[in-house]
Amino acid sequence: TTNPIKDHSLTNLTEIDLSFSYKFLEENLLEIINSSQNILKSTSLSIKSFANVMDAQLQHPQVKRLLQDPNEHFDLVIAEYFMAGALYFARRFNCPCIGVLSMDGNNPVYRQVGNDGHPIVYPDPFSRISGTSSIFDRIGLVMFELYFQIFDFNGEQQKVAKKHFGDDTPISEVLANVSLLFVNTDPIFHYTRALLPMIIPIGGNIARIPVNPLEKSVKKFLDEAHQGFIYFSLGSNVKSKDIPESTMDVVLETLREIPYRILWKYELDDLPNKPENVMISKWISQMEVLKHPNLKLFITHGGAQSMEETIQARVPVVGMPFFVDQPFNVQQMVSLGFALSVDYKTMSKETFKQAILEVINNDKYRNRIRELANLVEDQPMTGLERAVWWTEYVIRHKGAAHFKSPALDMPWYQYYFLDVISVLLFTLIGSLYFMVKVIKATLRALRRNIVRSKAKK
Repeated sequence: TTNPIKDHSLTNLTEIDLSFSYKFLEENLLEIINSSQNILKSTSLSIKSFANVMDAQLQHPQVKRLLQDPNEHFDLVIAEYFMAGALYFARRFNCPCIGVLSMDGNNPVYRQVGNDGHPIVYPDPFSRISGTSSIFDRIGLVMFELYFQIFDFNGEQQKVAKKHFGDDTPISEVLANVSLLFVNTDPIFHYTRALLPMIIPIGGNIARIPVNPLEKSVKKFLDEAHQGFIYFSLGSNVKSKDIPESTMDVVLETLREIPYRILWKYELDDLPNKPENVMISKWISQMEVLKHPNLKLFITHGGAQSMEETIQARVPVVGMPFFVDQPFNVQQMVSLGFALSVDYKTMSKETFKQAILEVINNDKYRNRIRELANLVEDQPMTGLERAVWWTEYVIRHKGAAHFKSPALDMPWYQYYFLDVISVLLFTLIGSLYFMVKVIKATLRALRRNIVRSKAKK
């Protein structure tokens, strides 16, 4: 795991610490963010980065010992579905596998398990196209879908899987053979999508392990914020210290003029030109901050986990998305009515300040997130309980092949009706050809009869 719990009271848990993986992502993160408008380049960089991470993880001494131990046995493998190479562990240990999507997948991902989707009904979260009202938006979504279908995105991970597992099985086949797919979505905050029985949404009403209390200095700063405070965090992948200088200047000047205290998750010990009303901290117990009664607003990058915690804490949002699913998540929050969005590349002090004060001073944003959170939490099971039940289900039945979509065993030309269309077109063309021949023959016969009649006269 990249985020070990390190709880020694869990005697049934053995962890291999892979937290070093983050450095591989950080090496290319700025380049990926800066190229986010160029989908070809950003996708290529992301794929190579993920493949490098997987390669490094599989070279870890403890992981290698695990793979090489002939006596090791598991009843189930649970692995991140985006990192497809990890699914080969199930083939190595000859056991069922559950894939996990830590964010909503796009149509090509769902299609891997036979759950097709319409590119306009379900716009791709990675497309950066926020609506479908314009014909150009719809054309863009269709082209984006075709792009993902035409290009092979599994080649890099296939090489890594071959290197470490010695397995030539195509990744597409491994992806299709998971018993279940856990997806971190909820129909209130994501698309109401028709799902196969093997796709289990586990988002929304989350249940987490207890969080650590706030540091005393942070708690004192927040408790004494009698007019309220703003929490500013860009998550764990996007570093505040790395945002462009022009963006940093706008942020600092804006926060300086805001009549509230600001708690900022910042990765360095010192923030140059820091306003007096700002406190920085390298590590913050985010859920504890979001539940603090003095909190007025959360300025967030729009990551999936932050979105979940925002819902649970019922906090209105100003979104500042950077890459991957963040623009989509923020746009969803805006369309649902509890957030406003700013573009970190083009925002000015005036637009940023206006967004902050609008969300704080207009009760409709807080009322809306409360309403939506109540809907999310009105479920018979939490996402965690649902995941646990279905995990035990797969173990009990040694897989869930009975949930497999018949579409996966169907040739592509049959799935897209190409054989049916071909027969119908051939029949139609043949019928038209026959009709034309009959009509021509009839006309020739009539012409001959007319000529004979005239000749007799």
